Amino acid sequence: ILFYGHGLGKNGVDQTQTEVSWELYDLKNDPNETHNLYNMEAYKTVISTLKQELYRLKIEQNDLDVAHPWINELLIL
Repeated sequence: ILFYGHGLGKNGVDQTQTEVSWELYDLKNDPNETHNLYNMEAYKTVISTLKQELYRLKIEQNDLDVAHPWINELLIL
């Protein structure tokens, strides 16, 4: 899960900017999403793979966030 931290100019959305943050949960062992695994070293490869796949799918679907290019930059870091 990526929390952009921005309202992206959408109506009805809080425009207060907050820090961008990521979350990753093991839904089989943590179905209530109480333990964020994103910062655990053991998941770095999984996270990298998921980000690459998300970026590939965004390109495939022509969902390039042209108005917000910084979003794609979060995926290719």
